[in-house]
Amino acid sequence: MFGYAEGAFTGARRSGMAGKIEAANHGTLFLDEIGEMPLDIQPHLLRVLEEGEIYRLGENAPREVSLRLLAATHRDLRADVADGRFSMDLYYRLAVTNIWIPPLHERKTDLPEMIEHWLSFSRERYGVSHAVFDDVAYECLLNYTWPGNVREMRNVIEGAVLMARDGIIKVAELPLEIDALAVSPGGVRDTASSGVVQRRADAVGSRSGRGFRPLGAGAR
Repeated sequence: MFGYAEGAFTGARRSGMAGKIEAANHGTLFLDEIGEMPLDIQPHLLRVLEEGEIYRLGENAPREVSLRLLAATHRDLRADVADGRFSMDLYYRLAVTNIWIPPLHERKTDLPEMIEHWLSFSRERYGVSHAVFDDVAYECLLNYTWPGNVREMRNVIEGAVLMARDGIIKVAELPLEIDALAVSPGGVRDTASSGVVQRRADAVGSRSGRGFRPLGAGAR
């Protein structure tokens, strides 16, 4: 993140190397999971914010930088400050403007759009021309609490697209903790409808405007 100078360590480039902070000079730097930053590194980042300068590893002279910093974390940094796991000075320097993004289990109305986004992303990434969730699998995704939030959803959908057979993603392609939510409206595990769902999905595939939910689109 801070770069290094020539000869700073074995194998270092002769000309040294700029770090992420220098690369973002006069621009914006995004640091994800700032709460995981080691305590011994935090004072160096604080210097960047307070003094507008950095020291490359192995250098004694500072380099001036000017940038806008955006940081994200899933941790409660106030609690980490109280427990001594995060610098109080850095916390208050970062907390100029805070934006709280609720976890997925509190954003149920966002789930259909997010599922569609990651399904389209996965199909394009892996070159899969056709992959849709059947109704049972789709309901599982809507009912799941997503403790791992967006990262978990992305991983689940990517894996499901890769495992899909004949372009239909069923509960069998979902992780066990999500598969366990596959129940019929009467509360009994639905094991008989998959074939019907697939046949109907094949019949309406290209006519499904949303792409990821071939059945019952108007009922939800």
